[in-house]
Amino acid sequence: MSRRRRLEHMVLAAMLSSLLTANSTSAAPLSGRVLGLEGNDHVVIKVVGPQTYRATTRTGGAWILTEVAEGDYTITPIHSRYTFAPEQRTLSVSGKPVADLDFQASPRAVQPGSTRFDRETGDSPHPILINSGHR
Repeated sequence: MSRRRRLEHMVLAAMLSSLLTANSTSAAPLSGRVLGLEGNDHVVIKVVGPQTYRATTRTGGAWILTEVAEGDYTITPIHSRYTFAPEQRTLSVSGKPVADLDFQASPRAVQPGSTRFDRETGDSPHPILINSGHR
């Protein structure tokens, strides 16, 4: 291979490497659990920052997002029948896995005559009227 041809290959490789580096961001998995869920209830985990992600807990409350881009994020569990401690978490993602992002769920008190419906999560697509027993 001629010297000129080798030089062209080196320049092309350097340009390609530069483009790949400029367009790449470090992504990392995030995971945790929601403890205290009743039965087969599932919770939506909303992660908001430079990008927005959603995960749904599996049976047992575990959740994972496999590739979250670098940046500062707020993580919020969402379910109309529960309150959570903490209500949300904040963290910085820098390309390294982050685990143990756990939340404790507590059943929300439901007032007689109220409905259980959450438009954001789609929980209970048909509102359930909680009757106080009086007709």
